[in-house]
Amino acid sequence: MRFSFDDQQGPLRANFKRPGSASSAPKLRVVRTEPSIGHAKTSGAKGLDHQPAASQPPESVALRSLFPNATFYGCNDLVVEKVAHSVGSAQEGELALYQIGEHDPVEFVATALARGVGGILTEQLLPCPIYQCVIGNLDHAHSELLAALHGQPAQQMLTVGVIGDSGKTTTCLLAATLTNAKSLRTAYQCDLASSDGVIKATSQQPTLAGPALMQWMGDANDCHSQVAIVELHANQAKNGLYDSIELDVLIVAGRHEVTQDFGPDVLDCVIDRLSPRGVIIHPDDDQRSIEAAQDANCEAIAYGNTPGCESAAMILDQSGGMSTIMLTSGDCSALMESSLCGLHMAGNIAAAAAFGRLIGMELQQIATHLSSLRSVPARGQRIVGCGDATVVLESAGTPVRIKSALRSAKASGVGGKTWCVLAIGKGDSDADLSEMGTLMERFADHCVVTAKQDSRGQFLQRAHQLLDGVRECAAMRLVAGRNEALHWALKHAKPRDTIVMITNRRDQSAFECRSEVSELRELIDQYREDHPSSAGDVQQKSGKISLKLFQ
Repeated sequence: MRFSFDDQQGPLRANFKRPGSASSAPKLRVVRTEPSIGHAKTSGAKGLDHQPAASQPPESVALRSLFPNATFYGCNDLVVEKVAHSVGSAQEGELALYQIGEHDPVEFVATALARGVGGILTEQLLPCPIYQCVIGNLDHAHSELLAALHGQPAQQMLTVGVIGDSGKTTTCLLAATLTNAKSLRTAYQCDLASSDGVIKATSQQPTLAGPALMQWMGDANDCHSQVAIVELHANQAKNGLYDSIELDVLIVAGRHEVTQDFGPDVLDCVIDRLSPRGVIIHPDDDQRSIEAAQDANCEAIAYGNTPGCESAAMILDQSGGMSTIMLTSGDCSALMESSLCGLHMAGNIAAAAAFGRLIGMELQQIATHLSSLRSVPARGQRIVGCGDATVVLESAGTPVRIKSALRSAKASGVGGKTWCVLAIGKGDSDADLSEMGTLMERFADHCVVTAKQDSRGQFLQRAHQLLDGVRECAAMRLVAGRNEALHWALKHAKPRDTIVMITNRRDQSAFECRSEVSELRELIDQYREDHPSSAGDVQQKSGKISLKLFQ
């Protein structure tokens, strides 16, 4: 199965045409419907499964047709043309949203009456003379309403979702690299950056979900993007914040870990959002993903690091921070070189290669364009200095990613020792800290435990919880300050050693992540400028270099 594209209409799907720009539509308002008038006339807006046949997004949406189980007070229906961003900025006739626990009901009603809002979408009835639509979940209803007003943007673009315990951000960027190389206007949303197809941004907010994600997809559709790649997170998926989008491709990055908490499985939640002709790309050794794809009766493509996979990325050699990888798909093969080292990164490359084949790219083209992504910030990012130890920046955040980062650094080194500088904080559970200590002792030759800036007061308590998973506690060095810990490792590491600096950040915005990476780079560069003796010693010990030419 392949997805085909047209230069003017984007991905060719059944029963719809690409809508025009939203700027051509009239200004949207709320139309109040009196009880005696009955049901308001809709303009073609239906539920989420409907694919609009009109060439333009609907000018208005009838709430009764969109939410048939909702209760209306003061009217039989509300026809919405525009949703106010907040009640304080609402214009006359617009629809306002009341969220329980976030707004004071008395102040909200007073502001709504003063600004003349046309209706209120709420989860509970408010004592005021304004028309109201009462629904069960405001966030979900808001997302559905935005999707309807924007003409179902997820159905107008090839929508790709990436889920998994690790490797989501890297897989998103690799997939976006391929679609851009195919001259497809691509919008993407991940932990490191976002783009609506025209403007690239480093957001100060975490990755979008719910109404904010639907608004972003509407903006991407207005920018005539043909592909939308979205990084999905487990907590948002369990809370139903992705229920208003329809996925054409679902990529499972890394193994899907079955959690011990109550509630639905994350993979089941996102597979429910696949379109009838959707495709799931999953690891070949993840039995849970295989069973979920079979239960959903959807097309599946397996990827991995072994020759038997449909899409494989096998490491032939890795040293000095570079990997030589052979990509295979069917009876085709191609060689590529990448600075993304380790089996885990090779799995991400294999997943992106499977997606590339799905959109009709040749394997040799895929290898060429994937090699162009040389580095991903805080994802195994290497900082190399002449005569100094190599520093690898890794955000990690989970024991699985820490294990992958240490194994990759050890395998792609140049023969020296592996150092691990781990920052711990308040968000790490006792079980995770104990497992982190076990992994550090197992995969690193020298271990340094430090603290994040916001948890230095609880450093000793948290460090003892990490030492619960360590056998030789005396081998661990505890340094409360992160900068001091990194300076100590740089001072004592030898030129051929590798220092893995794990910032251990989980819920971090793109701006915060890039700012932290920039701060660490400046710290390392400043230390190397202040202590240049190590490079000089290496040059004095090395002899004259002579090359023997063979004719």
